[in-house]
Amino acid sequence: GLPRGAPESSVCPLLLAAADAFSARIVGMVANGFARVRVRDDELFQRLSQLVFSMDATAFSAVGVSQLLHALAVLNMYDEAPELVWRVLSMAQRLPPHLFSAQAVANIGWALAVFDIADDDELNAWYWPLVKRTSRHMQPVHFRQLHQLLLTCAHADCRPSHIDEVVLDGIRADGLKAYTEASAVFTSSLLQQEVARELRLLGHDVEEEWVHQGTGLSLDIYLPQLNLGIEV
Repeated sequence: GLPRGAPESSVCPLLLAAADAFSARIVGMVANGFARVRVRDDELFQRLSQLVFSMDATAFSAVGVSQLLHALAVLNMYDEAPELVWRVLSMAQRLPPHLFSAQAVANIGWALAVFDIADDDELNAWYWPLVKRTSRHMQPVHFRQLHQLLLTCAHADCRPSHIDEVVLDGIRADGLKAYTEASAVFTSSLLQQEVARELRLLGHDVEEEWVHQGTGLSLDIYLPQLNLGIEV
């Protein structure tokens, strides 16, 4: 899991003072910074949450809401603060669609996959037209993020709405291609190599960094004779 209960010294008074200045930009930057280092500081996020709820819905930019949603997803905050996530999403839905870049849309899509809320009808009606609008500007890294959302949709047996099937099929193909190519580039850890070596000594056929062709997802180790996957 992610480190929690970071030392009190990690909460810089200057950052808290800046956040108290009701700067949406600072709120997003602070949350994103903590997400980058994978640190959850309860005091800081409680303060930031209070600020988000006290701010006007138009205070955040499209970049700001996408960064904040991405940070909340990285830090797995949905289970503890679903109301904060939905508040930020409501802010996002009030912004003009043309303000959202391909990167912002991809970040939000990845966050929705992590939050596992891809089956919300109202959210779909807002989000997928954004995908359609920005898809022609997306790079492989963006399609990889969308691919994870599409896998979440498939798992929840929900179909993305408000987007043409032809466009959606193209996004699926680009996402699978980007994800499969990324999965094929791997470096195994020493522990993984040791586990694979021991399994071979036990007589097993071992495939390392096995990639599932239908989804692009990979396993550290796959034993085809047993149809068994192992994550080290």
